[in-house]
Amino acid sequence: MTFEYRKLRSRIIEKFGSQKNFAHKLGLSEIAFSNKMRGVTRFSTDDILKITDVLDIPKEDISEYFFCPKS
Repeated sequence: MTFEYRKLRSRIIEKFGSQKNFAHKLGLSEIAFSNKMRGVTRFSTDDILKITDVLDIPKEDISEYFFCPKS
């Protein structure tokens, strides 16, 4: 199953201005983060927890940002 990260992408742009800036904040290369956003590689549990912390996403909203099936 592949997931859609539209809401996550919007939050990243809102808080950091670009995906590149956000990737650097996480300590990832822009390519590595882009691969996660495109579904080439998966987000780990640690990735999700770190991202929600940096973006101030409440834990109860994780599914809205990371587990929306692509249609």
